[in-house]
Amino acid sequence: MKRSEAIAISRRLLDISARVDQSVSDLMQSGCSGAQLEEYRRLADRIMGNLYLHMLKPVFDEHPDLQPPEQGNETARSLSDEIARQLLQLMNQITSTLQDVRGMSGARLGPYFDEGESDVHETVAEVRRFIRGSRSDRGTENCD
Repeated sequence: MKRSEAIAISRRLLDISARVDQSVSDLMQSGCSGAQLEEYRRLADRIMGNLYLHMLKPVFDEHPDLQPPEQGNETARSLSDEIARQLLQLMNQITSTLQDVRGMSGARLGPYFDEGESDVHETVAEVRRFIRGSRSDRGTENCD
């Protein structure tokens, strides 16, 4: 990808991500609370996560100097072996738990469970990719 394209793409995606993040604050300030706020926050987090993992991270992998520094932490950190192991263990437990729950109820859980299960499996796969990517970072400190 040309640098000029990477700059344009990262600016647009970072801007829209910031706007999504701000929308959560706006919703809170409007007086929205409880289940509605939590549901929107969950959806907004999912949008921002997908924007980063699937769209921005590939740009930053190719052009690392375009990635803005983390707020409050100018040094990028990679996962320590121990933290990565714990996260992978948790992802395995999530997968195992879903299989157990599915086995306990057969196919009686309905379409919402199926959709949620699919989303969880996709997110677990994203977390595993994140762990692999974070551990392959070179020249960064470890998150302990």
